[in-house]
Amino acid sequence: MIDLIKKSFYRVFNAIYGKVGRLASTDVVIELLKTKCMPIAIIYGLDACPASPRHLDLLTMLLCRVVENFFNANSFEIAAECLKMFGVSVKTDLSRNTC
Repeated sequence: MIDLIKKSFYRVFNAIYGKVGRLASTDVVIELLKTKCMPIAIIYGLDACPASPRHLDLLTMLLCRVVENFFNANSFEIAAECLKMFGVSVKTDLSRNTC
């Protein structure tokens, strides 16, 4: 199930980023990530199939990897810090949807 969630997340993010990525500001892209990609691909997917803490870590890494590529960051820590700066609390948003 996690593989399907990952594919769905990448599909949604790539579709949005392909349309507005170079034209929109960083704030707009991050807001679209928070409002469109996370709910569609991650949060709603976890409602159907609650994730273990290990799966939450994998999904956090997925989100950080996307942000890492977007900001051309060199490490996971920098990407995680970028998410914090833009108000994306990955673990909190994801863990709210587990049983």
